[in-house]
Amino acid sequence: MMRARRRREITIETHQIVAVRGRERAQRESVFCQHCAGKSEMLTIQDAARVANVSQRHLFRQVETGALHSVETPDGQLSVCLNSLQG
Repeated sequence: MMRARRRREITIETHQIVAVRGRERAQRESVFCQHCAGKSEMLTIQDAARVANVSQRHLFRQVETGALHSVETPDGQLSVCLNSLQG
């Protein structure tokens, strides 16, 4: 007589919270995003990469394809719209 095998499946959920704080709070304040047609917080490419847990290169590619909203600051730095990053 064969015994029925029991199978157990374990699912593990993980969550990560990234707090972007500190430097240049004024640069991260909510501004009007033309693409979202509303206010959004703009993040530096470094902070955006940390929040999305991807490489900066990946974000640059997404900006080039139009998948992410971005603006270039007067000093030539790229800022990414947090709304488009989350959506």
